[in-house]
Amino acid sequence: ASSESNSDDDDDLSRFEWKPLWARLQKCGWTWCRAGKYNNLHSYYYIRPFRTVTEGTLGVHYFLSSQDVIRYEMKQDGVTRDDSSSGMLSSSSCASSTSKAAAVVKRKKRRVTMSPPQAK
Repeated sequence: ASSESNSDDDDDLSRFEWKPLWARLQKCGWTWCRAGKYNNLHSYYYIRPFRTVTEGTLGVHYFLSSQDVIRYEMKQDGVTRDDSSSGMLSSSSCASSTSKAAAVVKRKKRRVTMSPPQAK
């Protein structure tokens, strides 16, 4: 029975892997931008729906790295560091984003989006 429990935990944490997590978050309205426009010390910012870098708070409304986004999503889902034995986790499905954000994204005109570099 304990092996089933561990397997379920692993499957649960797999939703925090970066590539599928980012795809889900983008569908919920998350965006990214080159940070050089605001701060030359960083490469990219990952931004929550309805937020901007200029009007937001680092670590709350926008993030410096994919790992920061993953930690934020894990916290929103109530997953603690003790729950995650591996360093690279997968994503949650818009748990911290509102359904309103998803609706707004659907209403926006389609535009070509670039993907930020993959996390290493």
